[in-house]
Amino acid sequence: MDVVAVRMLEKEHKSVAHHARRQAMAIWFEESLYDHIKLRIEVERVVADSVTTFGQRAFIFDTVKHGRVFCLDNVIQCAESDEFYYHEIMAHVPLTSMGNAQSVAIIGGASGAMAREVLKHKNCLHIDMIDIDGENIELCKEFMPKVHQGCFEDPRLRVHVADAYHWMARQAGSYDLIIVDSPDPI
Repeated sequence: MDVVAVRMLEKEHKSVAHHARRQAMAIWFEESLYDHIKLRIEVERVVADSVTTFGQRAFIFDTVKHGRVFCLDNVIQCAESDEFYYHEIMAHVPLTSMGNAQSVAIIGGASGAMAREVLKHKNCLHIDMIDIDGENIELCKEFMPKVHQGCFEDPRLRVHVADAYHWMARQAGSYDLIIVDSPDPI
């Protein structure tokens, strides 16, 4: 073996050893999707980790590839890198199909992303966001600004911390559109 090949092997060995040390020290978030399928994401930095008085574990962390990620009870709710795929379709398809929805209820939606998309429709004059856990809303307001993009400041949006089932029973017939943006299972 020539000197160049030996140096290349030494360099590759050092790289593999460095990678193994880094992997051993890394913090990983793991979500079990099904019995035999798990999703793992390397955590770059923990931003928030708390259990709300409602009993939900809220975990927000930064990643290299997906930006900031918001999880509830170890289930990813949204990531900065791709949340728009879900929220744009869930908001714009029904709103454009209806044509002139002026009053919208959002069930859940703590991250503010659904409200952000609904607020893009200027004909939506009254938006109620009903979420059962106000602490998650506050965490997202503080730590997920790239997701909500300041939507909580829009006067058309009213946030209600309440059980949506009971809220909607009292509001029968008052909305043109109801969007459910709640964690699985409902």
